[in-house]
Amino acid sequence: MFGNLKCGWKGFIAFKSVLLILCLAVPAGASNNETDHCGFLEQTLRKIDFTLLGAHVDWKDRLRLVSREKAVKIQIGGIVMLDTGYTGSDSELERGFPGLRGYNTDFRRLRLNTFTTLYDTVDIKFEIDFARIREIKDIWVGLRSLPVVGDLRVGHMKEPFSLEELASSTNLTFMERALSTLVFAPSRDVGIMCQNTALEERMTWSAGAFMLTGSFSDVGNAKDQLSDIFGYAFTGRITGLPWHTEDGTRLMHVGLSYTYQDRNEQRESSWLKVSALPESYLTDKRLVNTGLFFTGSVHMINPEWAVVLGPLSFQAEYVQAFVNAGTAGDPGFWGGYLYGSYFLTGEHRRYDMKKGIFSQVTPND
Repeated sequence: MFGNLKCGWKGFIAFKSVLLILCLAVPAGASNNETDHCGFLEQTLRKIDFTLLGAHVDWKDRLRLVSREKAVKIQIGGIVMLDTGYTGSDSELERGFPGLRGYNTDFRRLRLNTFTTLYDTVDIKFEIDFARIREIKDIWVGLRSLPVVGDLRVGHMKEPFSLEELASSTNLTFMERALSTLVFAPSRDVGIMCQNTALEERMTWSAGAFMLTGSFSDVGNAKDQLSDIFGYAFTGRITGLPWHTEDGTRLMHVGLSYTYQDRNEQRESSWLKVSALPESYLTDKRLVNTGLFFTGSVHMINPEWAVVLGPLSFQAEYVQAFVNAGTAGDPGFWGGYLYGSYFLTGEHRRYDMKKGIFSQVTPND
């Protein structure tokens, strides 16, 4: 369907290299004609149709390949995030956490991902993170637009919980998610999930059942973790837009997430630990940490709220966890955040009405 992929890629790389050399040959003080010439070369690259590859190849935020029949569409992308900063601490905190203070630099994310669509019906996503460890992020297969249930997915993916957690790491307001999100949001597990919209996409709902396996912290250990299931979770989320202008520059989002985790009482791996890094991965010190304690089940509820007023926006969430842990006295935990942002250049946060989350901001021309 894609012809000789090997030969096609050699030609693609060679052609792209020639265009790059030609563009670099344009000096900093080049005339408008020379600059326009470089722009023409860039447009040619974006629209090029490789006959050796048997597919249309272009670039729009990521590499895209589309078969001639448009039956197969492949997007290849990646994320590179490098964090650097200084962690400060007083003498008392330094005594409790030696090595906390100081400058640090580290790759926060170093990911490769692919997204494939077959016949506009089947979606396949794979993403792996090479920062620190080889960690599988997403690996799932989905069916689109099924009656009643909408989109159906099976595999390793995020549970439908929390507005901030479900947003891509490239679309966050700050470098990291809020502390309450880092602590409580279940993030990714293996399971099955369906999601759909209603009321002309003014409302979304999603629900799923998941096996509690923990993060696939190493590609080689994924099979072992699948065989080490320590419980099950049932998670759902519903969102609405009580106020939304046609151009999306003004809106109000409300939502509610809920999850129930049933943990294996006989497995030490099912024990719970409430802890998180201090909203930075430049240190491995967990300043707040309950330590492990026995847990039979957990209920968590998470109301969401956000408003966009042109370049000004606010977002807030609150999460309450009810823990069934008789030996620990059935403790309860809660947390939340409220933050705002403003674009000095006039842009606004964009909202994905199909998913009920914020998406990528596009700079003004």
